[in-house]
Amino acid sequence: MVVATSDQDTVIRADRFAWNDKTKIAHATGNLHMSDDRTEGTADRVDIEYQRDKRLMVLTGNVKLTLKPKKSGEATSAGKENAGQGGAFSKSTATDSQTVAGSGDASEDSAHLRDYPIEVTCDRVEYEYARDKRHAVLTGNFRAVQKLKDYTRTLLAERAEWFGREERVVLKGPVKLEDTKGRKGESPEDVEVFTREGKEGIRLKKGVYSMPVEENEGPSASPAERPTPPERKESGRGSS
Repeated sequence: MVVATSDQDTVIRADRFAWNDKTKIAHATGNLHMSDDRTEGTADRVDIEYQRDKRLMVLTGNVKLTLKPKKSGEATSAGKENAGQGGAFSKSTATDSQTVAGSGDASEDSAHLRDYPIEVTCDRVEYEYARDKRHAVLTGNFRAVQKLKDYTRTLLAERAEWFGREERVVLKGPVKLEDTKGRKGESPEDVEVFTREGKEGIRLKKGVYSMPVEENEGPSASPAERPTPPERKESGRGSS
């Protein structure tokens, strides 16, 4: 197992790791896991550019990401302890039984995850991870699932952009969304998802959003006599 730590608090673990310090390009495969203060994920392969003015990771194959909105008072990634050890990346080897700072150990990370992170799957991610920038372009069969307090919502698109510093995801239209309370929506245009603590929500600029309508039923009505609730449809702006 190889562990690589960047000077931007990004930690990558993989079975196989190769890089060229002249071209500043690295590749990692095999049980791949990456994490930093905003994301945690797995993929089949990652290609990394760590130029002085460019920090870019491209993840491909079975990509799964957890987008972690910042929590008030959240501690900085433990990867900082290894930053600056002779270049943009430092590396070490470890067996599975060893604990590696910032490597994504569940007992450490659970304390830093918000109650409602967004779980994403897609085919490809281009992730810029500069110190003052956390931005990702996610393409191919994009699917985002967010488990909230009393329901789960799912959003589907072919492409999305994530702005980590703004705690915002922009799904490029057309977009479909649904949740476990029976609400459904479609939009031909972009849909924004906000994850900042206390300001969580979805904004549709244009589209159709339907939801079941609850009706008061008399105590004497039997299940067979109760009418099927109609659906209410709304178009335009909306949030949930």
